[in-house]
Amino acid sequence: MTEEAEHAVKPETAEPTGSAVKPETAVFSQPGPSTSPTSPQKPTSPSGAPAVTVRDGRFEPAETMTYKETLSYIHSLSRFGMKPGLERIRALLGLIGDPQDALSCVHVAGTNGKGSTSTMLACGLAGAGYTVGLYTSPYVLDFRERIQTVSYGEKPEMISREDLARTASILRPYAESISERFGEVTEFEFITALAFFSFAERGTDVCVIETGLGGRLDATNVIKEPLCSVITSIGLDHTDILGDTLAKIAGEKCGIIKEGCPVVTCFGQETEAMDVIFDACTEKSSPLAVPEEGHLRVISEDLTGSDIEYFGKRIRVPFAGRHQINNCLTALTAAFVLRDRREMRIHNDSFIQGLESASMPARQELLRSEPPLILDGSHNPDGLEKLFDTVERFIAPGGKPKKGSLLVIGMLRDKDVRGSAGKVAACFERIITVTPDSPRAMEASELADIIRAVPGAPEKVTPMDVKEAAAEAKSNAGPTVVCGSLYLAAEIRPLLI
Repeated sequence: MTEEAEHAVKPETAEPTGSAVKPETAVFSQPGPSTSPTSPQKPTSPSGAPAVTVRDGRFEPAETMTYKETLSYIHSLSRFGMKPGLERIRALLGLIGDPQDALSCVHVAGTNGKGSTSTMLACGLAGAGYTVGLYTSPYVLDFRERIQTVSYGEKPEMISREDLARTASILRPYAESISERFGEVTEFEFITALAFFSFAERGTDVCVIETGLGGRLDATNVIKEPLCSVITSIGLDHTDILGDTLAKIAGEKCGIIKEGCPVVTCFGQETEAMDVIFDACTEKSSPLAVPEEGHLRVISEDLTGSDIEYFGKRIRVPFAGRHQINNCLTALTAAFVLRDRREMRIHNDSFIQGLESASMPARQELLRSEPPLILDGSHNPDGLEKLFDTVERFIAPGGKPKKGSLLVIGMLRDKDVRGSAGKVAACFERIITVTPDSPRAMEASELADIIRAVPGAPEKVTPMDVKEAAAEAKSNAGPTVVCGSLYLAAEIRPLLI
């Protein structure tokens, strides 16, 4: 293994002075056939009529859907299901000028931690002075969470309702025009194209793009030359699509690695997955960087986050859990790679200050301090194992439940429910099962039966509807954890705060 594969790129010893220098990016071509940055053309609709006008430096469709109509249209595309492959997204992006080619992107894949890592990296780059596009999925509270812009000194800004409706109205006729030849565009493909278009139109300096599922055939994998590819923790999930071993899943995730482009992965990957990552980097001649765990010192941890030192730098990890320390260092290592291999001007202190400002709902989110009320979207054995680590240290030391402790859990039927529930069931005095708001949800009564069969599970396992469960969680006098699904998190969070 090369030195680059064994060690992270280290922080600079002498930090650059002055303001951040923004990276050069290609000029965004206006949508249309055979366009170039030097000869932009106004896009036309598939019927030949003008599709848009340009007003005040932005595109305006001939007709604009309302925000409600936009969401209805986007969600209607879910009926076409999940169709791995890049033909449709490439065709759609080609019709609108390939906006992704005008962007400088960091591409992030993984089973767990990719949303947190992407958010910390985006906030850190904004702290360093860049305007950053952030594309993540799924959303928890508001659909617009999926497409955000992060700027220096400002909180992340979701795409506005007006811009979402306007951009979707521009893209819709193109999406519909390719259906006969390539098949119907899926919901994720449409949103991905919309995000690329929005970021290019806005002129972001750099984008952090999270994959939806896998990597090799994911709709985001149209990025030709990423600034850096990031692979977060790999575990067993979506085994019916990605494969039933860590090696197969890792192979799909490594599909985002491009020839000669640097790669970052977290420390502590399972050997089976790490071997695949290393082989993929070798095959693509891509330098690999891994955070140096030996230079990490954990100072303190609580339910709001962790204080650490890394190469002597003090950092406040803004999310709770040991795994978030790893995600933080993965984001930090990606920043070192962008600085040293892509010559981006990134000042350590500015990046760290931005990273520390990151926030996300439902990532071991502490909604109440006393007694603790935690909301977490973990939905597979690997994710719930990381939640269990936090629970064991702060709520059930030694695996013995604290008095009055309560778990509210709801899961989707297509997840490893037995493996997941077994990770946390024995840590609570009482468990309430619920049915998340999803057609893929497992019924609360069926989940309760599965949990009762878990060794060490409490006697009190009760199915309830979500509203009743939320009321129980709010009034509970002991520590409470709500977990099992991001769909559940989205539904129950407003009832808990």
